[in-house]
Amino acid sequence: MAKQLGYPCKDVIPLTQDASARKYFRLNLKPSKKSLAEGFLESETAIFCYLNPNLGSHKNFIHVCNHIDIGPKILEYDLELGVTIQTDVGKYNYAQAHDAWMNRYYELSAAGEFHEEEGSSEFLGELYTQAFERYPLFRNEGKRLLKDFVNSKIPKLKKISDKKLLSQMQMFQKIFLKKFLGFKSKNREIIGEIEALQKETLKELKKQKWVNCHTDFEYRNIMVSGIDELGLYCSLIDFQDTCIGPEGIDLAGISVVHSEDFKFHHRLSVENRKKITWGGIQRNMRILGTLVNLYLQQNRSFRLIDLPNILSNLIYLIPNKYSNLKTFLTTNIQKDLDAKVSSIIGNPLTTNQAMVLAAGYGKRMMPLTKKTPKPLLKVGDETLLDIHLNKLLDAGFDDIFVNVSYLGDKIKKHVKKNYINDITIIEEKTPLGTGGALVNASKHFRNNDWILVINADIYCNIDFMRLRSELKKAILYYSNKKIKAFLVAVNNPSHNEKGDFYVDIIPRPHYSRYADHHLGLLRAALPTLNEMDAFREDDTFTWSGISFIHGSVFDDFKVNIKSPFDSWSKIIKPLIQQRKVAAFCDGCKWIDVGTPNRLKLANEMLKEEN
Repeated sequence: MAKQLGYPCKDVIPLTQDASARKYFRLNLKPSKKSLAEGFLESETAIFCYLNPNLGSHKNFIHVCNHIDIGPKILEYDLELGVTIQTDVGKYNYAQAHDAWMNRYYELSAAGEFHEEEGSSEFLGELYTQAFERYPLFRNEGKRLLKDFVNSKIPKLKKISDKKLLSQMQMFQKIFLKKFLGFKSKNREIIGEIEALQKETLKELKKQKWVNCHTDFEYRNIMVSGIDELGLYCSLIDFQDTCIGPEGIDLAGISVVHSEDFKFHHRLSVENRKKITWGGIQRNMRILGTLVNLYLQQNRSFRLIDLPNILSNLIYLIPNKYSNLKTFLTTNIQKDLDAKVSSIIGNPLTTNQAMVLAAGYGKRMMPLTKKTPKPLLKVGDETLLDIHLNKLLDAGFDDIFVNVSYLGDKIKKHVKKNYINDITIIEEKTPLGTGGALVNASKHFRNNDWILVINADIYCNIDFMRLRSELKKAILYYSNKKIKAFLVAVNNPSHNEKGDFYVDIIPRPHYSRYADHHLGLLRAALPTLNEMDAFREDDTFTWSGISFIHGSVFDDFKVNIKSPFDSWSKIIKPLIQQRKVAAFCDGCKWIDVGTPNRLKLANEMLKEEN
C-alpha cells in the first residue's frame, strides 16, 4: 500500500497498536520522486497507519492535522484503502524521553564528543543530568502543548453530548464491574453512590470551560524527536477523537498518569484541582471500561497491567462524601482486580509454556548433520534436545512445543520414545526461520501468558526457575514500560566480541530493592548503530538464544508466512526500538553449538563441570 501511494520502503516495523482499531508501522523509506520531493533522505522513516474502512475513518484525524502545527504532517492518504502516511515524529514518547536523552548523552560522551578534564566526568555527568531535568520539557512542555492545542482554531468540531459523557462513565459499572469482575448489582447502596457520583461529575463538567478536547491527552501520546542530536522536539499524536469538551478531561490526562500513583501537588490552585478531579473521574471510569472491553471483545490485554493503578487513582479522586463507595472499591474491588489481572496477563512464576526451536538444517555442522538433525547431537550422554527438555520439565514447564523440519521424523521418534509427557511436535514442510516458526506455532500459545523460547543448538547451565523470578523482577521494575520480551544475555564470546546489544543496567541505588544488578533494559541493537564504539564495553552483551516472549506480541503477525524470517530482526529488534525488551545478564556457562569445533568445546565444558 505504501508503494502504491508513492512511498516504497526497504523495511516495515510493526509498532504498538493503540486502544482503537488503528495499526501503526514504521517505514524505512526507499528514495522515490515523492519522498525526495518531500525532503526525505535515503535513511529516513515515515509512519504508516491502517484502519479498516468498515470500522472507522481517518477523516477527523486528517481534518485536525490540517489545522494544528504541533502534530505530524500528512504525507499521503487514501480513505478507501483506510491508509494515512505521516511524518515520523519520534521513537520515544514523553515518558521515555528522559532516559533516552541521558543514554544518548553518555554514548556521545564515551565517544569523546564532549571535552572533559581528567577526573571531572562524574561531576559533568551530574551537571548534565540536572540541566536536562530542569529543561522546560519536563517542567511544562506537556502543558504548553495542551495550551497550543486548546488555542488552535479547528473549525467544525462536534461538541461531545452530555449523554455520551455519561454513557462513557457508565462503562465503569456495566463493563468493568459487572462483565469483567462479576460484580452483582444487589448492593443498591453502592450502585446508588456510583450513579450519584456520575450525575455530580456531569454537572461539574458542564460548569467548566468547553474547548478543543483531545479526550486522550496523555504523555504516551506526546512523541519526542531529535534525541540523537541531544535536541527535544515534541509533537502530539492520536487526536482522531478530538471534539469540543470540558477542559478538565485533557488536564487530567497529563496530570493523572495511569502507571503512577497520583497525589495533588500542594501548590495546585483550587480551581485546577476541581477541573482535574471531575475530569479525572470521568476519564478514569471511561478508560477502565474501555480497556477491559478491548480485552473482552478482542482479547487485547496490552494495557491491563495499568488497571489497578487507574482504579487506585480513581478512588483517590472521588470526594470523601462518597465514603461507602471509596471503602468498597478499596477493600473489595481492588483486591479482586489485582487477582484478575494477574491471572490474565500471566504470572511468570507459574507460566508453563515453552518452545524449543529445532527445525534448522544445521549446515555449519556438516558432515555431522548429514544424517542426524542438530538437536540430536550429543553433549556427553545427552542430546542437545534432551538437555533442554529435561531442564524444562524439572522447572515445571509441562506445556512444551518442539518445531521440526529437516530430518524431523527422527526428532519425532526420539521424543515419542523418551518422553511420557505430552510434548507437542509442530511440523514445518520447510524451515520457517526462528521468527516464522514462532508465528506459525502461536495458535497453540496462550495469548495472555509468557512463553519461554530456546534455540536447540545452544549449551548452557542456566537455572530456568531462577529465570522466572528474574522476569518477575523485570516486570515490576519496568511496569511503566510494559516489557514484551525478556532475553538472557551472556558475555560476548570470541566469535561475537562486539555483542548484539547494549543494556542499561539498573542503577546502583536499586540493587538492594530488586536484588540483582544484572537486570537491565535493552537500549539498542548494536548492528543498527553508527556509534557502536561509543558504548561502554562492559554493558554490551550477546543474546544467548533464550528468551521469554509475551504471547500478545504475535498479534501483529497473524498473517500467512510467505517466506522464512528470523525472530531477531522482525520481532525482537522492533520491540527494542519501542523499549519493550529487558534482559537478564547472566554469568552462566554458555556455548552456541553451531559448528563441530563448538560441539567439541561443549563436551569439554561438561567434563570440567563434572
